[in-house]
Amino acid sequence: MAKTDGYSQYVCDRCGKTEYLASNSPSRSDWRELKRVDSSGVETGALICRACNAKYKDIVSAQDAEYRIFMANQNEEK
Repeated sequence: MAKTDGYSQYVCDRCGKTEYLASNSPSRSDWRELKRVDSSGVETGALICRACNAKYKDIVSAQDAEYRIFMANQNEEK
């Protein structure tokens, strides 16, 4: 039986999907390492798969739009 070194286990922090990928596998680009700062200023990280990343991008896009609106209306509460 042959032995192959250089594999890493990827586990999605959201859905639990698991893959073992070689260091040169094209599938590694399907995984995203996230960094997020919450409203208290606490930074957290997560590793997510392609399917969860698509859902995450929808959430972040909406938050980005809200942030742009918030910053554009900076004088509304003065």
